Amino acid sequence: MIPTNCNYARPSPFGKGVGLGLAIWFLTSGAFAKVRVETSLEPREGTVGDLLVLQLKTVAEAPGNCRVDVGGTVGAFEVVQFSTAAEQRNGSLVERDFTITLALFDVGVSTLPALTVRCQEQAQTVEVKTPEIPVTIKSVLTPESKDIRGLKGYLKKVPNWPVILSLLAFLLVIGGIVVWVKFGKGKGGRRPPPGPPPVAPHVRALEDLRRLEEELTAPAKVFYSQLTDILRAYLEGAFDAPAMDRTTAEIFVELKSLSITIDQRLGLRAVLEDGDLAKFAKLEPTEEERLNDFQRVRDFVLATKPDEENLKADGRATKEP
Repeated sequence: MIPTNCNYARPSPFGKGVGLGLAIWFLTSGAFAKVRVETSLEPREGTVGDLLVLQLKTVAEAPGNCRVDVGGTVGAFEVVQFSTAAEQRNGSLVERDFTITLALFDVGVSTLPALTVRCQEQAQTVEVKTPEIPVTIKSVLTPESKDIRGLKGYLKKVPNWPVILSLLAFLLVIGGIVVWVKFGKGKGGRRPPPGPPPVAPHVRALEDLRRLEEELTAPAKVFYSQLTDILRAYLEGAFDAPAMDRTTAEIFVELKSLSITIDQRLGLRAVLEDGDLAKFAKLEPTEEERLNDFQRVRDFVLATKPDEENLKADGRATKEP
């Protein structure tokens, strides 16, 4: 005797494909009832685009209104057609056939997932799962034929990279030759016209001081901002000392490493301190104090400017204002 509430599977004689049978026994109001589902798939091997026919048969002891839930796809398989036959009496059993036509476009081995079959048995819903079935799909491309049949879409064109890279290399060589002939130093080449020689730092500083001398009566903040900027720019250009982005205290430290006299160092310190007082403390130095600071900067530039011969060797403009 088969015990209640147990599942078993046995081969099905249904169809030529794979056949599997499932049976579920359950207890209802003192009587035993069962539903069996037989599954068949033809073929199990095919090529891309071939149609696969899945046939299901439900076998029940009483009319059960069995149904199968199928959408537009079953896993990777496309549902092409789905039909359900009416229930038929076969002796003491009631049978119903379902036919599902499928298509698969993936090459290789794919698995048809299990489907759920639902039946009504004695006021209860019985669910039976069909088995999973492996399916092998082969490509239609053979060594003897290059035709592609049954494929969706189209093949993309593959660029000929060796030819493209060779053409790019040729264009680069031609471009290099043109640049060399136009700007190179070789025979027949033309050099770009030389620009004006750089202006020596002391020349620029003296020219800026000449213009500032005409503005001695300007507000103290404006006057000392221009005067200290001239000094900072000269220190950077003539002594390579970073001064434009440094504080006054940091410039004092830099002055100790320069080859200048103590009097020059003290004079520059006085100029920078007076400038800070005028710019940040809003003090108004007298006209005499302005002239003294102005003269300190100009004397420092004249005393530390390089010799004329050194300027010519360096290629800098030496014309002084």
